[in-house]
Amino acid sequence: MHKKQYWLHYYKNYSVFLRIGKAVFLFLVIVVFAILLSFGTREVKVLLTYFLVFLLGAAPGFEVLVAVPLGVLRGLSPVTASLIGFAGNASTIIIEVIIFQKLKTWWDHKKKRDVSLSSKRTARAGAIWRQFGVPGLALVGPILIGSHLAAFLALAFGSSKIQATVWLLLSLAIWSIAFAVLAVLGIDIFSSVSQKLF
Repeated sequence: MHKKQYWLHYYKNYSVFLRIGKAVFLFLVIVVFAILLSFGTREVKVLLTYFLVFLLGAAPGFEVLVAVPLGVLRGLSPVTASLIGFAGNASTIIIEVIIFQKLKTWWDHKKKRDVSLSSKRTARAGAIWRQFGVPGLALVGPILIGSHLAAFLALAFGSSKIQATVWLLLSLAIWSIAFAVLAVLGIDIFSSVSQKLF
């Protein structure tokens, strides 16, 4: 079996795990924060907002795409929301890069016989990888397929840990700033329109 074929099978299982984890995580975060925000003082609410932005940044599928604008909407400064969202997303990317070799070694010993065809996201990532390499996958990945999956696929396609980490962290920094700016512009546009209407 070709190396990339069994990685596609592993990705399929990884994707299902991420979807289930994301749903459970979102449910728990909503319940806990709804309870805590309803009873807390202003300081507690600010600390919980920091924590929420960090956790959403760390969660696959939410990442800086959701965490940074949410932080700005909850009243954090764009710089603070960007830094906290970036820290959450970067922490899980670094953990994923560190444990990737252990997952790969484990998978090499298992080598499943049933390999399915790639999904649309995997095919899209492969096309980006072939055309632009690690920089392209890292810079476009957070928008098209998510940064966690981009990290996984960059390593699965054969890039070095250092190269993947550097490009992904650079990409996360760029997207954190971009989403903070867009959130501020969106809030400013909305507030100016609502002032004119009312």
